[in-house]
Formats: sequence, C-alpha cells, structure tokens
Amino acid sequence: MVDEGSICPFTESSTLPSACNKIFRRNFLKEGMIGIIPKHYRWRDNQSQIGIQSLLWEENCRSINIHHAAKGRENVIAGAKVDGFCNETNQIFEFHGCIWHGCKCLKYQRDAPLHDNPSETLNIRHEAIVAKLNRLRGFGFEVVEMWECDFRRHIKENREIIIIYKKSSYSTKFTS
Repeated sequence: MVDEGSICPFTESSTLPSACNKIFRRNFLKEGMIGIIPKHYRWRDNQSQIGIQSLLWEENCRSINIHHAAKGRENVIAGAKVDGFCNETNQIFEFHGCIWHGCKCLKYQRDAPLHDNPSETLNIRHEAIVAKLNRLRGFGFEVVEMWECDFRRHIKENREIIIIYKKSSYSTKFTS
C-alpha cells in the first residue's frame, strides 16, 4: 500500500476500507471533484423491485405522486413505516410480499415456525399486517393494498406495467 498507493495504512487510517478510500481519493479522484454515489445505488429503506413496480403502476393509473423508498425513503405515519404515501390524496400504499406478510394464498402449514424466524408463523405475520393497516385506517388514512400474488397476475395480464417500469429511472433490471 505504501509503494503502490502512497498510503501508510498504519499511520493514515484505522481500517482497511478507510485506507482504500484514501488511496482512491489521493490517486484517482481529480482535485475539486466529489465522489458521488450513483443514483439509486443504495436506497435508504429496503423495498423490493416488484414493490416499486406496483407503486409506479399506482402512480400511473391514478396520475398522482407517491413518495416511496426509491424516491428517498419510506414515510413513517402513526409510528409505522409505509411503502408509499401521497400527500395530495392522503393515501397510504402498501405492497405485501406474500411470504413476508403471510398472504392467505399460502395454504401450507400456516402455524408452523418459519425458517427465517422460528418465532413467527404465516398467521402471525398476516395478523401483524392486518393490525398495522387497521391502525392506519383508525387515524383516518385511506390504505390502498396490493398483494404480491395479485400484482404478478396484473403483470401477466397487462404488459404495460413492464413498459412503465422500464421507462422509469428506478429500473436497473426486470425479472418476471
């Protein structure tokens, strides 16, 4: 590192990543330039690709602007993160992954412990999302829901969804 990068990792940095960053800044980044993270390289909140597709579809169908993770971060409303929110219409948009939220389309062993979290079952996950939505509705919000299985059927029936997503700046890849 000293010979090739002109950096002494023992005196100029405390970790290997910080030494590598220093090598990049000192040897490759032009003076006066700022290293910029590419657009959509890392979203602040995790949201699935198909979840973003569904929110873009809702925006297109309703001619509204929905704020979501791909546009910065998810909103927190009444203490709960929501997938999308439209200020103009006061609507909350929630996309439910079937396994993650325990969709009723999954019939097998709904009370069996899940592999990724043995303290949860499909029924527990489903009850949790229903309670969250009821709480949000109790605060007077209209909640628009989309289950993954339903949206996948919409994609098969309406290929325009794919076109809208591909035209957006959020599409890095599309898998159906």
